[in-house]
Amino acid sequence: MPRYCRRYEINVRQRHVDLAGCTASEEHPDGSENSATDSLVWDIDGQDAVMSLTRDHLRPNQFVTLRWEPIREPA
Repeated sequence: MPRYCRRYEINVRQRHVDLAGCTASEEHPDGSENSATDSLVWDIDGQDAVMSLTRDHLRPNQFVTLRWEPIREPA
């Protein structure tokens, strides 16, 4: 975040995918990192993966990362 942020929300819908898992992390300006899965919600909606992450009171130089792993078809 370039400046203070009261609430940050990211919503992702990836079409036609099955998920193996989904995680979120929060990195602080001092370099420390913690899990952000307490505010992560994900589910399968039909053939789509739907993910939502919300974080409150972010400070400058604080980062939030959302990662998901699709199940890949064998080659």
